[in-house]
Amino acid sequence: MTSFAPHDRVVQWLERDARAPESDVRETALDRLGSLPDTVDIISASLADPDPEVRGAAAANLGRVRLAKAWPPLLHAAHDETDDDVLFHIVRSFDGYLDSTILELLLGLLDGRDRDYRIRFAVVAQVWKYDPAVVRPRLIEVVLGDDNDIVRAGAADSLELLDAILPSDPQRHALWLRLVGDGAPGVAKSADKVLRRELVTPVAEVLSEISRRLHHPIGEERDAALYRLSMFAEPAAAMAIPLLDDEQPAVRGQCCICLGVIRDCAAINPLLATLRSDPESRVKTNALLGLENYYTPEIGEHLLDTLETKSLTGDALSILCRQLWKYPSSRTIALVQDVLGSSAKLTQRHVVESALAFLTRF
Repeated sequence: MTSFAPHDRVVQWLERDARAPESDVRETALDRLGSLPDTVDIISASLADPDPEVRGAAAANLGRVRLAKAWPPLLHAAHDETDDDVLFHIVRSFDGYLDSTILELLLGLLDGRDRDYRIRFAVVAQVWKYDPAVVRPRLIEVVLGDDNDIVRAGAADSLELLDAILPSDPQRHALWLRLVGDGAPGVAKSADKVLRRELVTPVAEVLSEISRRLHHPIGEERDAALYRLSMFAEPAAAMAIPLLDDEQPAVRGQCCICLGVIRDCAAINPLLATLRSDPESRVKTNALLGLENYYTPEIGEHLLDTLETKSLTGDALSILCRQLWKYPSSRTIALVQDVLGSSAKLTQRHVVESALAFLTRF
């Protein structure tokens, strides 16, 4: 086994970089900290950074960590944030968390018509996880009244998942009239599904509905279900892992991304197995993307073994090399130097060079 530098030393260097004078150095440090375990306190401190891009990076990476203690700092920052780009990253980061105080903030943001439409879209794309009795009226309001096509389409899609409109609902006919004539992509299609259904799906049964869609005969539907599933924690990984054997490469690739987002250690060995054996290069690439959200010495050892085989090219090679900063060792440095000195075409050469620069500190 390769002897990697201790995890604590890696975190210490990143904590130092997170306070560097250069904003791009701080951003890079936050992106790296987001893939390591238990770095919430370091990342949270950067929510007060004077640079909005750094604050956005801090918010995005607090969303990545999927730890319960990560969302309260996000909630506090959301109330004070004035930059729409940063607020968008904050709202997106709530995707992986569930709490009534988060929902209260999200629903309040639906009234912010003077702010970037992406904020409202990020809200409607995730509130379906909450009590339909609470979110249903607000989603209907958005579908009927928002001035942005993309936001209305997102709200209609969430309503379709929840089966939230009963046949007896007096707003049903008005909603149908409004939506079937809407020219926005996806709105009319989702509306038709909503208005043909008879049942409300209680929030406790949403996972059962997603599970059903994971077995849908159409690959695109399985893709969409995996995206929804990535917003949950347990038992999301157990539900997703079987799709690593899906007949369609696109679904297997989306499953790798889903398992990376979930951040459940049960996904590590299946992702490694996919990297070893899947016949499609794009699926291997997505397996590497999924593994980028995890950290164990076993992953590092496997990545180095894979690099030595010289079997990867293009995006896959770059994605593997760019995450080797987590595994400092003389062997790691030698292999990355070999790649940079070879004729291999790296799509992200500057990122790999940055990883090597970090490794040479040890």
